[in-house]
Amino acid sequence: MRHCLRRVSALLALLIALVAFDLGAARALDLGKGGLPLAFTSDGTAVFTDADEIIVEGTVNDATPAAIALRVDDAASTAYATRYNDERKIPPGPFRFTVGVKGLKTPSGRVLDRATIARIVVFAWEGTPNVSITRFEMARGAMLPERARGYAFGALDAALPPGFERIGPADSRVTGAGGIQVVRRPAPDPLVANGLKGVRRIVLPAAGSRMRVTVWSEDPGEWEALPHPFERRILVNGRVLVDEKRSADQWIAERYLRGSSAEHTARDDAWTAYGRLRGNPAALDVDAINGEVVIELAGGEPSALFVNAVLIEPHDASTPPLSPTQPTTAQAFVNGQRARWYRERFPVAAVQPSDDAATTIMLTRDGPAQLPPLTLRAAPDTGSRVSLQIAADTTIARPQITLTPPRRGSVALAARLWAAQRTLERDDSVLRLRDNRLRADAASLAITPDLPRGYELWIDIPKATPPGIYTGALAIATPAGSRTVPLDVTVLAVTLPSAKPAGTYLARPAHLAYFAGLTLERERQVACDLDLLRGFGLANTAPPIGGLDRTDLGLFATEMRRAQASGVAAGWLIYNPLDDLVQAQGRARAAATVGRLTELIAAQGLPPPLWSVADEPSNPDQHAGPLADWVAQLRAKAPAARLGGHLNTPIDSAFVPLFDTVIVNPGFGIDLADLDRLKAAKKGVWLYNTSAPRQTAGLWLWRTSADRYVQWHARMPTADPFDPLDGREADYQMIYPTFEICPRQPDIHRDLLRLAEGVVDQRWLTWLAGQTTPAARNLSAGIKASFSGRFVDARNQSRAQLEALRGRIMDMVAP
Repeated sequence: MRHCLRRVSALLALLIALVAFDLGAARALDLGKGGLPLAFTSDGTAVFTDADEIIVEGTVNDATPAAIALRVDDAASTAYATRYNDERKIPPGPFRFTVGVKGLKTPSGRVLDRATIARIVVFAWEGTPNVSITRFEMARGAMLPERARGYAFGALDAALPPGFERIGPADSRVTGAGGIQVVRRPAPDPLVANGLKGVRRIVLPAAGSRMRVTVWSEDPGEWEALPHPFERRILVNGRVLVDEKRSADQWIAERYLRGSSAEHTARDDAWTAYGRLRGNPAALDVDAINGEVVIELAGGEPSALFVNAVLIEPHDASTPPLSPTQPTTAQAFVNGQRARWYRERFPVAAVQPSDDAATTIMLTRDGPAQLPPLTLRAAPDTGSRVSLQIAADTTIARPQITLTPPRRGSVALAARLWAAQRTLERDDSVLRLRDNRLRADAASLAITPDLPRGYELWIDIPKATPPGIYTGALAIATPAGSRTVPLDVTVLAVTLPSAKPAGTYLARPAHLAYFAGLTLERERQVACDLDLLRGFGLANTAPPIGGLDRTDLGLFATEMRRAQASGVAAGWLIYNPLDDLVQAQGRARAAATVGRLTELIAAQGLPPPLWSVADEPSNPDQHAGPLADWVAQLRAKAPAARLGGHLNTPIDSAFVPLFDTVIVNPGFGIDLADLDRLKAAKKGVWLYNTSAPRQTAGLWLWRTSADRYVQWHARMPTADPFDPLDGREADYQMIYPTFEICPRQPDIHRDLLRLAEGVVDQRWLTWLAGQTTPAARNLSAGIKASFSGRFVDARNQSRAQLEALRGRIMDMVAP
């Protein structure tokens, strides 16, 4: 009898092992193959676990990125806002992406119930791309190496890194003081995006006598907020793993600006450029104590008591301790899974030639000391941009470029030079290697024989500048001696009319708002930012305005006066303070406050602003239902207030009657007919966020009935300002943060120069329209006829075409 039981037990064990094998690596559910769309509808028999992943593999057969989406519905899904939507741009060629079933969220914030998944669809969310799907299946995710254990901290229903076990805030293995809080961020990867805050002690089992313990402990932040603990300490079994103490200045220099000097190459991808730097991984070899690993966290504030994940792997004590650069098998597994996530989620598109055609300067050992001159024409009260590519046949590690500003007699023109830094920029879900980040410290970026270095030069021509030729030079030091490039600027005898205002949204520098001791520096930087924008001719700034919730309203008045003194065009946009006011006071009180603010504006002789009361109301994450009631309350309490709304889809047309001014982008429709209809409805019309700064600020603002243009954003980094992957969206900033407050010349994005060029284009076009000669009338009429309908026709104008057009207009100036 005992022998039979042993045989039955053996058979049962074999059966269990076979079942386990079937549910493990061999388990996969084929969801389809072929062209898009592909859909799987559950018949109720499929069972999905926390370890399951949806895998999509295929090939984009087009020459441009394809817009591909993965959709997952559960039993409660009824529309876009109630299902999971993963929309990606995927470059040409083979691709793969993997999505874990656990923790999938809808746009409305609900986590899908994986037990009731009803439908999974992969389809094209834009256009009709030529895509072939070779693998579309549900399969069990990868597991950690044997004996290694991974613990991910955070919400129980959050996305789970492959092979990890979830530890939630109520788990007995964690203790804290004052309550342990779940931290759930929208990005980046699942290991770093989730965690627990307020953790003092973690006790985990050890599967050996000596262990390699790795702790990830970075809260990646969200929107403008990047947690900034001054002091934190982590002990593992009594040994120090992390010990940090920083002042505010040290934290800004060492952490906030950490990525400012990083330059990427064509060999980089999302993992090497960004992902590997996130999570604050720290590892230590320790001896187990009573079969346990005890992790203790300490610090002066809750953000210091944060943990993402812990990895524990037995490490043979007889082998020498591994250095931090020698990962264990388990560490290599985790890094490999994270690298896969980044590379799949943010593929790198092939490098494309820049539209910003530049003059190439070649530096050679035996080349002449003086090179051909750079020549340009400009009008007083404008600026002019020169783009350069400097190539060399030898490496120049720290290029010394001396700029002698153009001069004529006693009059000199101000000139600024930036060097272009190559970085992987995020474009939706695709990364592109570009050199749009412009560094004021031109010597900090080397010139190498394999790749020319880009430079941007901006010449300011003051309003009263006399006409004539102004001469300057660029002197470039090389190992073979100095090379000189003459710079000749012809200032024309012409007075250009003013332009319709164009500019940017502007917020306070986020990092200077973190620390109470930097309040004065923050406000000084805001004033310098406004002066910078004014200097580029950008008058339609949505300035930072605060103090709406203060009873004395003094701060509000001060900041309104600052905007006026800084040259912001009257009628500027107050963009987001009203949302904050509603959150603090509720709609009824907030409407009354706006009424008092409107009275204050009138009493102090300030120009009435445009209040933004709706921000893309049809978006799934918005709640537009009570918008009409909110506007009605504002009209009742503040009848003189001018109200505006941002609209980004044709569906938003239903909201147009609510506003005095509609602020529209290409998603809503900004063709001539679209804008004329809004004008016919007696609405003010602004353009925003077109992704074509020069073409919009210049040609299109001149050609259409739109009143203004405002572009997102002068300062809007998402958490880390030099990691575009740590937010729901990329970073948007035309002015980069620097350690120095109000630097003489800030680091900027090239779009700031493009936007300024557009304003100059618009002024030349307006001047042309006012000329009465037959040649000028014919040219103006021809330009209008060429752009008589669609915005895309203006957007597609290259820089060379726009330069040629401006040149033809300049030829009309009398000698």
